[in-house]
Amino acid sequence: MSPMVLVVDDDEKCLRLACDVLDFHGFATVRAGSGEQALAIAETTPIRMVLMDIQLPGINGVETFSRLRKMASWKDIPVVVMTASVMPADRSTLMNEGFSGFLAKPLAIKDLVSLVRSSLPPD
Repeated sequence: MSPMVLVVDDDEKCLRLACDVLDFHGFATVRAGSGEQALAIAETTPIRMVLMDIQLPGINGVETFSRLRKMASWKDIPVVVMTASVMPADRSTLMNEGFSGFLAKPLAIKDLVSLVRSSLPPD
């Protein structure tokens, strides 16, 4: 079975693009349009990796990430930021929060697939 990647983004076009590309490259994906949806999915679905937008309705991506890390089974799951905030200070701040990686929007397909492959833990 393919590794399950949770993609969290409230922008439907970006969500669809990321999922379609990953599905095409053999990854299984599940979609969430908010932090609350992501947390609900995390409780019931065996996720191997997360791509997380930061600006979400309700709880933002940083708070969602923080809540995921408090769940016992989630302490080692890679969570990669996807954001249009690409200034060096923004990237540094987000990486200091403990995210596993960083993808700038608009998404570059090659970078997306490469980062997912390199971030997934071995079976």
